[in-house]
Amino acid sequence: DYDYYYRLAQRNEAWVDSFICVSASIADELKKRMPERSNDIQYLRFPVPEVNGTREDPSTLELVFAGRCDEAKGYHLLPWIDAALQQKNIQAHWHIAGPGSDQPKVQQQWKQSQVRFYGNLSQK
Repeated sequence: DYDYYYRLAQRNEAWVDSFICVSASIADELKKRMPERSNDIQYLRFPVPEVNGTREDPSTLELVFAGRCDEAKGYHLLPWIDAALQQKNIQAHWHIAGPGSDQPKVQQQWKQSQVRFYGNLSQK
């Protein structure tokens, strides 16, 4: 959600038939900036397949981060979130997948947490 992308949409709107946004807040902001194109701006959720499974321990959160493990994607916030959960005695198991998750400098940010790093996985 960077200003650059809103300006890009505005600059090229004459050549764009429809704008598909990955979040409701981005769609809302684009509609504010381009009210005359509101009917052409859609929020489309990414399809996420249903997962059938049971949790081994329902008292523990199972948290997934799938994306590039860099600051632009908010990865640096995860250990802070984990520490806040630990302070409140909330148990969490983290599952980290994406480019960079197999790098030692990325993994060393975690203290005494339950974290599993998957590396870069295929879409399947």
